[in-house]
Amino acid sequence: MLDKKLKDSSFYFLPLLMLPIKKHPELCIPRMPIHISRETIFNTFCKLNIGFIERISEIPLKSNAQQYKRVIIRLKWNPSTEQSAYIYQRILKKEPVFIVYDMPWYWKVVPNQMPTEIVPPPPYVSTGVITSS
Repeated sequence: MLDKKLKDSSFYFLPLLMLPIKKHPELCIPRMPIHISRETIFNTFCKLNIGFIERISEIPLKSNAQQYKRVIIRLKWNPSTEQSAYIYQRILKKEPVFIVYDMPWYWKVVPNQMPTEIVPPPPYVSTGVITSS
């Protein structure tokens, strides 16, 4: 159901309003209860209208794998609204943003510091014997 909403979310992605932004910092919610669904996260960020959500990644926390998870959100920012510009500026300054998703419950959102994609080196042809050092 979430994939269908992502494909049909043209309401939240207005190309004419998208200004060119060189950096697209990812958002991180460092600690979230495991019972909160991906759909709840998606719907909450859609209501904020801060940009087009490209991906939501959920990572179980090692110490509390049964109770909590970390969430990484990749999006294309929409700086045309005052709220999205405010959040974007705080994230660039590495300051936390608190998003109330169900009064009085909130998420602390910070910029993602961990690389989300590890790019392997390109293949190459060795001209000699490969030795391990």
